[in-house]
Amino acid sequence: MPKRAIEPGQCYREIRRGVFGRPADSEWIVEAVSADSLGVPHARLVNVADLTERKTLAVAAIADPSRFEEV
Repeated sequence: MPKRAIEPGQCYREIRRGVFGRPADSEWIVEAVSADSLGVPHARLVNVADLTERKTLAVAAIADPSRFEEV
């Protein structure tokens, strides 16, 4: 089954353990998707709980079911 494309507006939850072994429980909204100079797609994410917190990750990392799940 093909994986769903990562697109702006989608919401993802981190599922890896955070600091001190606690679940990360962070939810992130995809704000934008773009490719870097090598053509690798990346997504800019904004934290649902703190809209001032952003991070950019490779789309492959967000699509990894051991790291993120779609909400």
